[in-house]
Amino acid sequence: MAGTPPTVATTATVLTDTNCMPDQADISHCHNALRLADGSTITVRHDHAIRRHPCFTPGENVRVVSVGET
Repeated sequence: MAGTPPTVATTATVLTDTNCMPDQADISHCHNALRLADGSTITVRHDHAIRRHPCFTPGENVRVVSVGET
């Protein structure tokens, strides 16, 4: 949504978690500000099935991959 995404997998620290209200299919479309390992910040939309996968928590460390990377 904002910032320059990494070109290779990296770690990030979750800074924010907003817009978490699930839609009619119980899918949340959370907005997360993430601080990447290199110190830069990006904002992403994290689409997830809220009942199976919880929202991110500020302070949590996550792995960020570029689209098409596993």
